Amino acid sequence: MVVSTTGHLLALTLRKRPDPEVQERLEALQHATSLMKQLVRQLVVPQGDERPNLLFAPADLAKVVSWACDEYEPIAGAKKIGIVRRIAADAVMVWTDRVALGAVLDNLISNAVKYSPAGGRISVHVKRSDAEGIVSITDTGPGIQAADVPRLFTRGGKLSARPTGGEPSTGYGLAIAKDLIDGLRGRIWFENAHGGGATFSFSLPLHESGAMAEARPR
Repeated sequence: MVVSTTGHLLALTLRKRPDPEVQERLEALQHATSLMKQLVRQLVVPQGDERPNLLFAPADLAKVVSWACDEYEPIAGAKKIGIVRRIAADAVMVWTDRVALGAVLDNLISNAVKYSPAGGRISVHVKRSDAEGIVSITDTGPGIQAADVPRLFTRGGKLSARPTGGEPSTGYGLAIAKDLIDGLRGRIWFENAHGGGATFSFSLPLHESGAMAEARPR
């Protein structure tokens, strides 16, 4: 609420600024805080089915994922964890909400860093497949135990594995990621990686197919 109110006051104060980038960034801030408030409301109401209020636009999935990797490289480096990128050289244009996409990437990459041991490696893969853009993030942690599978993507569903560096874990991150991906008309799933670790993947509709689906009457 504090961030939302501050952003609103800044927008009013700076509305006559000639630089359009100022208003664009403030609008992005207001959208992000609005989305955060909505997600919190969903979390505190166990059976809440309110869909996130998303702002769809085309975005280069490869570029957004690269930015997310840039943000997490210093954090991973502090644990001597390397981030290996296997990102499509060509643009992978998807139909998405950039703030929501950023929140999903933040959750999945931060989890990979949390559960990988010092000296481990995280692999981030972006590719285009049929009518989707697909992101896969593989860590070198303990993987997902069979008993934990039913708790994946559930609110408060803490897993038996613990972060390797004592980082906090609320058990809500994957539930938020799934809510956002569902709102973005995508898919999210996991599989245990061969040789240890887990791979979390999600897909988003490509720009052309996603925009046409959005335009169709409901």
